Amino acid sequence: MSKLLYILLSCIMAVLWSSAELKGQDFAVIDSLKKVNSTEQDPKKIADNYAIIASKFPLNNVDSAQFYANAALELSTKIQYKKGQAEAHFLISYNYDLVGDYTASIKHMKQAIQLFIAVGDSSYLSGCYNNLGALYSYGSEQKKSLEYFIKSIQIGEELRDSFALGQSYSNVAGFYEDLKEYSSALKYFKKGLEVDLHYNYPEDVAISQLDVGYINTKLLRYDDALENLQKAQTLMNTIKEPFYQIILYQRLANYYKETRDLNQAESYILKAQKIGDSYDYPLLTAETLMIKGEILLKQEKFSKCIDVVDSAIAQNMTINSKSTLHELYKHKADAYFGLGKYSRAYEFLLSSEKEKKSLQSEKVAEVLSEFEKAEALKEERARLQLQQELENQKTENTLIKIRSKLYFTILIAVFLGIVVLIAFYFYLLKQNHNKRLEKNYLLINHQKELLEKNYTELKENEKRLAELNATKDKFFSIIAHDLKNPFNTLIGISQLMIRNPEIKETEDFEELVHGMFQTAQSGHNLLENLLEWSRSQIGNLKIEPKQISLNEIFSSTASFFQETARAKDISIVLDKLNGEEVYADYNMVNFISRNLVNNAIKFSHKGSKIHIKAESKGRHTVVHIKDQGIGMNEEIIGRLFKVEHSIQKSGTADEKGSGLGLILCKEFIEKNGGEIWVNSEEGKGSTFSFSLPHSAN
Repeated sequence: MSKLLYILLSCIMAVLWSSAELKGQDFAVIDSLKKVNSTEQDPKKIADNYAIIASKFPLNNVDSAQFYANAALELSTKIQYKKGQAEAHFLISYNYDLVGDYTASIKHMKQAIQLFIAVGDSSYLSGCYNNLGALYSYGSEQKKSLEYFIKSIQIGEELRDSFALGQSYSNVAGFYEDLKEYSSALKYFKKGLEVDLHYNYPEDVAISQLDVGYINTKLLRYDDALENLQKAQTLMNTIKEPFYQIILYQRLANYYKETRDLNQAESYILKAQKIGDSYDYPLLTAETLMIKGEILLKQEKFSKCIDVVDSAIAQNMTINSKSTLHELYKHKADAYFGLGKYSRAYEFLLSSEKEKKSLQSEKVAEVLSEFEKAEALKEERARLQLQQELENQKTENTLIKIRSKLYFTILIAVFLGIVVLIAFYFYLLKQNHNKRLEKNYLLINHQKELLEKNYTELKENEKRLAELNATKDKFFSIIAHDLKNPFNTLIGISQLMIRNPEIKETEDFEELVHGMFQTAQSGHNLLENLLEWSRSQIGNLKIEPKQISLNEIFSSTASFFQETARAKDISIVLDKLNGEEVYADYNMVNFISRNLVNNAIKFSHKGSKIHIKAESKGRHTVVHIKDQGIGMNEEIIGRLFKVEHSIQKSGTADEKGSGLGLILCKEFIEKNGGEIWVNSEEGKGSTFSFSLPHSAN
């Protein structure tokens, strides 16, 4: 959603015409330049002045700005002034963007790029590519949009001085935000803010503060978010441009919406709407309607929400903007669900998924992955450059040593007849100098070794951190998905029963109650597994090993699952569990046994048997839990026990699971000095085996 707000191009206009010291709505500058043009003889200067005049009109006076931009283009074309043509095309593209004519805007921006390339002027190309990426971001060609933003960053970083670099960083951050990778989004939004603070254009700094505040809200850092919003509001009070005031009120409304202060949220979005009604900002109007719809949805004003969302969809269709349609359809689906119109809700949920797929999320993720690799290569090049500088320093020291020897030889030849005392003095001077060189040489070598060692450790830590982040992200995506499903089911069944009290008298009532029980039990099991996993990850899970009877553990487990097994006519058979013991934490072993037996029941066919037996192997006891269920193929076996490749497969009675239990089993077994493995064949059942030590020694 936020991407619509930080693709603004006004800072580029301020810098593009930096030859004029005044900015903004200073009509004195416009009048002065008109007067200059009435006597100016140089057509290039006249064209440049037309362009500056066009850039000085406020955002709500697009017609005047476009008139002078066209005048600049016409004159520049007539006199074959390519740089003037390029700047005029840039301005015309910008004005078309403001009124929502994106096809024309893209056409003129591409012409500007071709002309800037032709005249060899790289200073504006970063801004051009950034704007072109912004224009493509309105539609469904998100991959192309991202590629242009990355190209803008590459040019800006090569120049080491580009006013568009801050916006390009923010635009790339927007794609991370769309993928819900908020930490990465915050990283690039902050980079954009650093650039904007360097150039110190109030409009851009304010927008960047709003961006950082928005992501802090998504990360639940509400105090930080409020601080960013207040800084932006202070800057906006000096700008007093309706275009930016709308954006400020939108972001404040969004903040209070996320913090559940819906009255404040409604107050700010109405302010944004009131200003927007007085000006023609089609994209901001669509954004305002979308936020208003989200507030109404949280207020459970479902019918009003649908009307507002329909207006937002119509506005987006009018300006051919597709980047937020999937969110709007999702809001509409939620509203119909709130009204109990489930078929309509499902219809718009499908529309949302269709629009989301059209945004090329997978391709965007691939481009971002390549972008991150390129950023890593830049760091590697920086390291090699530092290494080269060290080598150059070594070479320079060697040359100093050689020169010193040469000077000494010349001095000996010239002053051969000089007294022995003076000759000895120079000899001592040389020796002392050589010692310093040797000391410097050893010091540099030592520093090089330390740098190489630190770099190796840094790369290893970076790799481990990337793996941990990938594992964490996948883990939370599993939890978010699997926790949402049971709650959605419980809410849906509960709403159905509340709104239809007569259903208690129907044959479906018992099935609904049973469904609620199964769903609640699935969610409870997932939460228990999550709690155990989180305790193990933060070190709060203490291991207290002792001698444990396996017969006691599995007898208790068989009793615990007696009713569950009986429901599927499954027998749990304890084979060879006479006196076998292990030295491990009792609660962990109990958890392991329950998870493995529960899985065996879940994936076993009705009327089958589950065999549990133990055997001694060396210093360990090995436990085998064999079922006669559906089994697994090699691909699924290879993905077990890995949080980044979680297995979410329904049981023979459509039981649900997250795959987290097996991951916890593996971790608990390894913490107690054992191993876990599985033998399985598709259609012929599975045997899960684990080993634990006999005793403490």
